[in-house]
Amino acid sequence: MAAEAGAEELRAFDYEDASRIEGRGDLDPSRRDLSALRLVRALEILPRDVGRILEVGCGAGRYIRFFRGMYQAACIVGCDISFTAIREAAGAGGGRFLVADATRLPFEDACFDLVLAFDVFEHLHRPEVAAEECRRVLRPGGLLHSFVPCECNPRTLFRLLKGSRLVPIHEWKFRQVGHVQCFTEVQVRELFEGQGLHIAALSYSFHPLGQIYDILDYWRREKVEGASPAGKTLINLVTKPLLSPLWRLAFYEAQWLRSRPWAVGLHITAKVPEA
Repeated sequence: MAAEAGAEELRAFDYEDASRIEGRGDLDPSRRDLSALRLVRALEILPRDVGRILEVGCGAGRYIRFFRGMYQAACIVGCDISFTAIREAAGAGGGRFLVADATRLPFEDACFDLVLAFDVFEHLHRPEVAAEECRRVLRPGGLLHSFVPCECNPRTLFRLLKGSRLVPIHEWKFRQVGHVQCFTEVQVRELFEGQGLHIAALSYSFHPLGQIYDILDYWRREKVEGASPAGKTLINLVTKPLLSPLWRLAFYEAQWLRSRPWAVGLHITAKVPEA
């Protein structure tokens, strides 16, 4: 997840909590797991010659570091609402980093060729304003590439569990990572198309196995909070043998299916019309 949000979200979720910062470490597209999948899908569609790149909600900067190696001649900028995340990202290097709100990007119109937004829109109370800002800073012909969880998609475990008291996955995601939106794919497409963007590519991930992984992982996160050291150890011992293979199997599931039914992960690329 990329920890990007407007000021009103800060009251509900602490984006300065260092334990919740995403985007640490480095990405390797050759890895066969869900952590690499967003990158793999991006590489399938993105051009190989780009001059100016912006990542909105960059967290600690792992995507910036990867694209720095790929686009060595490009100007690459990452922004995030979290001062803590930006300090980490700047310390690791790989690009230019600044604190900025997704709904008020501090850039001129039409100044980027590519805008990336991985796990951003579901954190925003006003995602349409952020989409408008992404559109504004893109030049004609520029691309917006995003990963958006669509956790209200029909025929998914997340939709089935909406409002569940036994397995309140949506509440867990709100508390653990600050999700305030429960999108459907239709809503995300309308979000982008409403800004005059043309949908150029769609693909899908987090099918049933990926969703089971997510639910189990967030159950674990909830249980370890406030648990004793012995309790945390026990919970991790129980869940790790299940989570590790699911993490890998969900990657192959997404590569095999790639289609819409039963998926909550939406990889979407949209293009600004040429002038």
